[in-house]
Amino acid sequence: MKGIYIFSIGLMLFSMVMFPLFSMEKTVVPEVPTDLDETKKVKIYITDEGKIEEISLLQYICGVVGMEVPAENHKETLKAQAVAAYTYYLYKSAENTDKDYDITDSPKTDQAYISDLAAKTLWKDNYENYTKKITAAVKEVFGEYIAFEDKPILAVYHDISGGRTESAENIWGKAYPYLVPAESVGDVLSSNYLSKVTLKPAEVEEKLKSAEISIPENLEAGDWFSDIKRSESGTVLTVSVAGTELKGTEVRSLFGLKSANFEVAYSEEKFIFTVKGHGHLVGMSQCGAEFMANQGSSYEEILLWYYKGCKIKKA
Repeated sequence: MKGIYIFSIGLMLFSMVMFPLFSMEKTVVPEVPTDLDETKKVKIYITDEGKIEEISLLQYICGVVGMEVPAENHKETLKAQAVAAYTYYLYKSAENTDKDYDITDSPKTDQAYISDLAAKTLWKDNYENYTKKITAAVKEVFGEYIAFEDKPILAVYHDISGGRTESAENIWGKAYPYLVPAESVGDVLSSNYLSKVTLKPAEVEEKLKSAEISIPENLEAGDWFSDIKRSESGTVLTVSVAGTELKGTEVRSLFGLKSANFEVAYSEEKFIFTVKGHGHLVGMSQCGAEFMANQGSSYEEILLWYYKGCKIKKA
C-alpha cells in the first residue's frame, strides 16, 4: 500500500497490519456463479454503521481497488488487484453462507472498501479521473478469478514483503499449496521497505506485562530478546523474550511492528526494532506487483508469480 491520501493512509496501513484475521480452520469450497454480470448484488456489512448494504458487484470491486492501491498505479497493477479482490470475495462469501451478508468492509477481517460517496470526499478534484481509471481496469478483468484445482483461492495480499513473500503456514499455521514464498525483489526498492520502532526498557517491560510476561530480576536488558528462529524468507518464527518463547507474529502485534520480519538490538539503553516490509507478507505483494507492472509484466504474470500453481479463469 502506497497511500497518497491523508485519510486513506491510516486505514490502508491498518488493513495491511490486520488483514486478514479470518478462521483458518473452516473448510471452504467456493463456487463460481454461472449468472455473473456487473449488476449482481453484493451484501456488504458496513462495520462503522452496523448495517448491511446491497451494492453491485462492479461497484464493490471498484471500491476495493480504490481503497487497497493508489489510483496512480499502473493499470496492470489495478487489474491484478481487481482479480485478487474478486477471488477473495468469492472465497469469503462462501465462508459466510451462514450470515446475512457476503463480506464486510472491515480490513480487520476482510478487505478494505471505499464507497462512492467517501471516494468523492477523499479524492476531491481527482474523483472523476480516478474513478474512470479504476472502473476501466476492473471492467477489463471483470469475472476473472484465480483458481487452484478449478476452485477460487484464498487470494490474500499485503503491502510490502521483506524481499520474499512468506508461506501461510509460517504466519497462520495452515498450509495452502498456492500461498508459498515468492521472490519480490521490487519491494526492497520501496521507500517504505524499512521501518524502525524504538522503545525504552520501561516501555518494553510495560508491554510484556500486558501479555503477562515477567522479566527475571537478574536478566540484563541486552538479553531480553534471544534465540531468534527465522523462516527462509526472513520472518521471525519464534524468539525468546525474557525467557518466554513467542511467535514472531505475537511480537509484531505486541510492539506495533509493521511485519514479523524484524531484527532487534539494544543500544544506549534503547531497544531498536528494524523491520522489513509491511503486512502479513503472504500472497501478492502490492508493491512488488507495481514494480513488476512497471517492468512490463501483465496482470496475469503478476498473479501467477505470487499465487503458485494457479490459473486465471473467467466466470
